[in-house]
Amino acid sequence: MSASKPQESGEVRLGHSLNKKEEEFVARRKKTVLQCLQKFNIHCSQDRVPNIALLGSGGGQRAMVALLECLVQIDKAGLLDCILYLSGVSGSTWYEP
Repeated sequence: MSASKPQESGEVRLGHSLNKKEEEFVARRKKTVLQCLQKFNIHCSQDRVPNIALLGSGGGQRAMVALLECLVQIDKAGLLDCILYLSGVSGSTWYEP
């Protein structure tokens, strides 16, 4: 699926593993996460990088503003590159970059 040509029907994939493209993304992103963790003297090997996620709550505009401010402060602290996944529900999804 691409932004320029959306699919006309949905598809559900059943499985217990990541699809190939997400595996490739995770492998690339974990290198960035590892470098960020090392800046904060958190040491782990390349094959043991933790899966760090930031989750936004629901609640309309309030949730959107809260997630935005959390991301701003996390970025100011230099921690944004430590996050592997960003997810949210309801209002917090209105901001997700």
